[in-house]
Amino acid sequence: MLARWIRFGPTAQREFDAAYASLAAVQPQSAAPIVLWAEEAARYPFALIAPRRLAPGRESRWLSWGLAAAYPLPQIYRTDAVMAKQWYGLSLYTKNLTGSSMWIMGSLTQSTACAQVGCSAQTANTPSQGWTQLWNAVNCKYFTTSTCPTGQTLTYSTDMSWTD
Repeated sequence: MLARWIRFGPTAQREFDAAYASLAAVQPQSAAPIVLWAEEAARYPFALIAPRRLAPGRESRWLSWGLAAAYPLPQIYRTDAVMAKQWYGLSLYTKNLTGSSMWIMGSLTQSTACAQVGCSAQTANTPSQGWTQLWNAVNCKYFTTSTCPTGQTLTYSTDMSWTD
């Protein structure tokens, strides 16, 4: 298969992201894939842009965890558990689609970053609050059900912070 390699040159991440999004938007279905790469001070960001017809596997398995050995660590910022319930929905969808639920490793919160630079009180879950909300959601504690098809343990809890 032919692919086009495009060197974008020295650029900031924001410019690179805009470039690959623009390229992806204008590619026809018959286009060959593009490997776009750039240079930064200490890294080389790259993006593979390909038409859907070339994506591996079934479309129903294109969720990020289905393409490779990757386990989500969902952001559970909101204090009302809405984000945790959304992840329950994704896990249930994959269970219904594939026969096994999405294996979620734990939760990610931002309370330390909120304390450092400020944020809305509605998005300031502590690590234990985010973990508990996600655990309750994937173990069906928010829902009335006789069995829980997505039940699992959560191994990790982590929190964002700002640093210079």
